[in-house]
Amino acid sequence: MEPYLLDWPIPSLVSLRTTWLGELGAALHFGNFPPPPAGVEPPPLKQGLTLGALADSYLYLGPRSSLTRSTLNPAIYRGDETLLNQLRRRLDVFPGGAPFTVEEIIVAAEQQAEGDPRFFPD
Repeated sequence: MEPYLLDWPIPSLVSLRTTWLGELGAALHFGNFPPPPAGVEPPPLKQGLTLGALADSYLYLGPRSSLTRSTLNPAIYRGDETLLNQLRRRLDVFPGGAPFTVEEIIVAAEQQAEGDPRFFPD
């Protein structure tokens, strides 16, 4: 599909009801995502399901090779006790406990800062 979008402006937001994209099979689009984590089976897509049946619009942000991820800046967490205390307070209100700790956020930020910023590294 990407070759057909190369001359589109970046970014583009188009209706799936009024363009050829809406008629495309959903499996074509969802097959472009990285594989799920080990042991996780993605739900099967119904045969004949189209993009237009799943969404109203399509946001095109450029070729797959140009997409990058936003990374956390670990420096914003270090030494700012007011921010860290606020984050801890917010995490304390999660029903059943927070899904992560502030310390885990800092470790993740440090790991992301060292990694490849491309969303789909080749």
